[in-house]
Amino acid sequence: MKSSRGFLLLSLAAVLSVAASILIFSYSSKWLFSLQQAQFELRMQSLLDAKKRLLAFAVLQPERYLTDTSGVFQSADEQPSPGYFPCVDLDANGLLTDSETRCGKMFSGSADSGFAPDPDRISCSRSPCVGFLPGRIVSRHYYFSETARFYYFVDERFVHSNPNYSNQQLYRFAPIAPSVMDTAKGGREPVLVINGRSGYVALLIDPGVDGLNEENRDGDSVFVQGSQSESALQDLVVGIHWSELAKWLESRLCAEKEKYIAAMSLESGDGRHWFREYDQVVNPLGANGFEWSCP
Repeated sequence: MKSSRGFLLLSLAAVLSVAASILIFSYSSKWLFSLQQAQFELRMQSLLDAKKRLLAFAVLQPERYLTDTSGVFQSADEQPSPGYFPCVDLDANGLLTDSETRCGKMFSGSADSGFAPDPDRISCSRSPCVGFLPGRIVSRHYYFSETARFYYFVDERFVHSNPNYSNQQLYRFAPIAPSVMDTAKGGREPVLVINGRSGYVALLIDPGVDGLNEENRDGDSVFVQGSQSESALQDLVVGIHWSELAKWLESRLCAEKEKYIAAMSLESGDGRHWFREYDQVVNPLGANGFEWSCP
């Protein structure tokens, strides 16, 4: 009788032990998944915050560059149009200095096909030698992200200072306007591609704990966003598509269009201003502001 009772107790203990192990495993799995989910969401939110700062910087370009680095107001023929992004931080110090302020030594191919940066064509102190979103632009009192936190790629037509587009030493592609990006009108859409979708102007990558994945560090313009299931290892990619940037630009320009039209009527016919139509000689910074359709 005692031996039978002892066997039952041992059997019950074994069953309880197995049940407890199952519960612990189940709880641990759920906890691990919750932790991975929280890490994924935190990383993604940080990327989205940086993306918003980039967009705000691009849309507010004229205001950011009302003055030079000494605080002296620049004339209308020096102020950039909306739509430009900062250069790439090549040495991972968080700042844009020396050749970086002219986006130097970072172009793949020609002005018609390039994007920046290309790790096979530039020279800097890090390996792999690709570019980061700058932490800040000190002269403009503008903050983007933690130093060397996110990798940053941008179609070179959309960087603020580009020696491939001198425009009478203005170093800016002009104009950034719908017709220039519309392939149906002979234009060329932005060159960056994410998961098979083309037309991206710029993108940010959080490389996770293992650095950039091979397909995102091979020097071409095609990038891959991984699945959420491997969030600690995968590259998280956030892009700014031309259609998205265009909506931001259109919203700004349409809200102020009458103001700019009134200002244009007060200026001489050959006055330079980014809102006016582009002309290589007369108005090399013109961004064809009249081209944007407004309700």
